Amino acid sequence: MATLFLYQCLFRLINGDRLQRSMRLFVGIGLLIAIVPLPSRGQPDSFTRVAVLDLVNNANVDDKELEYLSDLVRSSIRRVLPSEDYLLLTRENILELLPDGRTLGDCVGECAIEVGRKLGADLVVTGEVVEFNNELRLSLKLHETKNANLLNSTVIAGGKMVVLEHAIKSESSNLLNPVIFGNANGGNSIIGTDKTPWSPEEKNLKIARFETSPSSAAILIDGQPLPSTTPCKVEIPVGIHQLQVKRKDYHSVIEIINITNDGNNVFSYSLNPQFALVNFKAKKSGVRLRLDGKDIGLTPVNNEKLFPGDHFVQVDDKRYHVVGESFVVNEGDEISIDLELVPRLGAVEILARDSSRSPVEAKVYIDNKFVGHTPLIVTQIIGKYRIFFTTVPTLIEQ
Repeated sequence: MATLFLYQCLFRLINGDRLQRSMRLFVGIGLLIAIVPLPSRGQPDSFTRVAVLDLVNNANVDDKELEYLSDLVRSSIRRVLPSEDYLLLTRENILELLPDGRTLGDCVGECAIEVGRKLGADLVVTGEVVEFNNELRLSLKLHETKNANLLNSTVIAGGKMVVLEHAIKSESSNLLNPVIFGNANGGNSIIGTDKTPWSPEEKNLKIARFETSPSSAAILIDGQPLPSTTPCKVEIPVGIHQLQVKRKDYHSVIEIINITNDGNNVFSYSLNPQFALVNFKAKKSGVRLRLDGKDIGLTPVNNEKLFPGDHFVQVDDKRYHVVGESFVVNEGDEISIDLELVPRLGAVEILARDSSRSPVEAKVYIDNKFVGHTPLIVTQIIGKYRIFFTTVPTLIEQ
């Protein structure tokens, strides 16, 4: 059409008597060209659309906290889906298509799938927060809208809210494994842009080295675990791959890596702990402690691993009054707590008599420590002691 227009325009310009008509033709054709979109690889129709609905509240969680957790699931899912292949629908998109009188959190099961179809979504993620044994749990489900198939489900345990928050960041993206590592439509898995799952039989392999601090972390390449933990080496095909680094009680690392031909394929990661390290001390060693109701041994107690949140430690020793202390820890904290000891005291009167039962002055030792002469009243922390007294000089005294 554009070629035809140029030819006609030149023809009219040569024949100047028809110039005005040519200009009208130019405007008309130019407008037509401007409003017809050109085909593009990035058109939304080429994307797999994913809708993440708000979580259902079955645990009396605050509404603002629930909305925050819902957004946290969305951001975790967005982080692992290749943007060139997937379109994550916004909360506002979804709200516009809800049935009258329904909230986003109400839509589960058939309602969620129906909303996904109206949105043109291929995949729908739903979830609910529940309370089990006084601990929070998040149940997530992934449905395919075309056939209403349940592709995957997972339960994330969190305990308290702050722990659930960190667990969502590291674990919720696993719900998408059937999509990332085994396409929901039955095709190849989608890793990076080549859409080819990793296979050890592929050609052009390069050695990659993986290191973590701390060590002994599991490495997964395109969803397949390596046989050894870090530090380790493995042969991987040149190209784009998804890497996952996992270690118990540490945040997982999920990112896209590029294995190159130049041989510089070393990947090092410092893992962030999901816990704090706490040392408990007291002026006396051997004092029994309880932490959050559980016996943790005798002082000093070092490097006790605690998850973020509120905790309570107390002295649990019959020689001392029950004294406790509340404290809060965050991820990565390393702190020491010095516990105050309030002794429970008792007294004993010590008298010495000779064979005629007449009073005598004797030196008194308690657990081999000289404490005075009889008659004597000794105040001690309650408990068992060995008392020794004599009127003769002793090696103990010397």
